[in-house]
Amino acid sequence: YPSPLENNFKPERDDVFVELAGSFLKSQARQSKATSILEVACFDGYALYQFKKMGYQVCGVDPSDGALIGRKHGLNIHKAFYDPRMFLNRNETFDVVISRHFLEHVVEPSEYIEKFKQVLRPNGTLVIEVPNAAYYLSRGLMEVFSPQHIQGFTKHSLSKVLNDAGLSVLELIESKNNLIAFSSVSPKAVVTPLANYTAYMNQYVDLIAKNKATIKETVQHYLDSNKTIALWGAGGFAVAAIKLYGIAPKNISFIIDSDPKKCGLSFIGMTPEIINVDKLQCQKVDLIIIASMYSDSIVKQIENLDSEADILMLYPTVKVLE
Repeated sequence: YPSPLENNFKPERDDVFVELAGSFLKSQARQSKATSILEVACFDGYALYQFKKMGYQVCGVDPSDGALIGRKHGLNIHKAFYDPRMFLNRNETFDVVISRHFLEHVVEPSEYIEKFKQVLRPNGTLVIEVPNAAYYLSRGLMEVFSPQHIQGFTKHSLSKVLNDAGLSVLELIESKNNLIAFSSVSPKAVVTPLANYTAYMNQYVDLIAKNKATIKETVQHYLDSNKTIALWGAGGFAVAAIKLYGIAPKNISFIIDSDPKKCGLSFIGMTPEIINVDKLQCQKVDLIIIASMYSDSIVKQIENLDSEADILMLYPTVKVLE
């Protein structure tokens, strides 16, 4: 994963979270001022870095090499899988515990919520951010249901899993395609009922069919004219685009990515090579399919490169830009 601390890309999602969470914690300061923050699965600790600049004492846990990047930037990050005992054995607890884009990847979210609670101080705040499945359902988008996402949360189901763990939701923000829940331990948590999604799902199936037809017809149009097609984004979204939307790798000449570490590599079982953005001007391409959550910023990059390629966006709506 690219590191925002290393300036590999502009972390729009992280910046939005920091702004919203920072505002919430500031508003809570009149009741009990939070001073310490723990983030579980923090990668390089970009969000923690921003909170540290605000004056918070910050700590992170992440098993990846992102932890080493964060340490290089002066952050206290444990390079390990999260276990509450690593803090409880030192009688260390926190005013705020943050988990971002993690719960959708685990089989039993409630087990992790219970582990987060163990290191939370009385009157502390648990902050959970996950993709907003309702956002994708309402638009017929499939990438949120990629293989690595085991769970799909709406505001109702996220509230329920927190309520079931004895937490009251203080505020729940629908931040575009994400949900951010702020909760605290409460002996009388109000249980949120689940919504009926039957009509929602019927509409979703129709929207998927429409989006897939647009993608198929667009790709076929360029193939029939012997045009060159490239995919922008060498990450999980690209795999979702290929596996869920049916974009055949054999029809992709190459994959573009801004991370120089991916240059020259390829996905397992696929032939298209990954090239860096800098090499795009040396390549002939007629259609670029954007497989990324950062579609708007990528469109600007393409425009700045003076590329004459047409663009097929897969997010936030499926459409062609010529």
